[in-house]
Amino acid sequence: MRYAIILGPLILLASNTNCGCRKQPAEITSSAPTISVNALRIQQEASSLLAAGREHEALQKYREVLALHPDLEHVRSMVDELTQRTDPRTWLEKHPTDWGAWMSIFAEMINSNMLDEAEAHLTRLPDGHEPQEYRMALDLKRQFIIVKERSQQAESTAPVKAAPSASSTVR
Repeated sequence: MRYAIILGPLILLASNTNCGCRKQPAEITSSAPTISVNALRIQQEASSLLAAGREHEALQKYREVLALHPDLEHVRSMVDELTQRTDPRTWLEKHPTDWGAWMSIFAEMINSNMLDEAEAHLTRLPDGHEPQEYRMALDLKRQFIIVKERSQQAESTAPVKAAPSASSTVR
């Protein structure tokens, strides 16, 4: 007798030859792809890494599984999702109209004071979005940096007042 155990997208097939059955069992068919034991082990490692919040390492493991079994759509979906979250630049190369990836990279550049790179990134702005407001964000960040630098210079060049001594305050 043949058994099918369904575990999400995986189907495990088992048989019991000692069942005493005389009839041929109906053939079990499934649209789910088969997966090697090694790939299943790697996928479990990836799931554990993901649950532990180690997304970069999980992505590498899911890529290993996909290299072994390129037909596993659920693994391809995980690779896409994790790539989008952990490596927006790679994602944007493959999906140049993805607004979220574009914005993530732009924000990272602005927050890291990579303003020239952010300016160049504006040339890859997805269709339907106007660059004026993003140029304004760049200008504001540049002004903030200038004000901050001037403030630090003023603090470093300001004369330091001596603290009153203990003998002069007690009478």
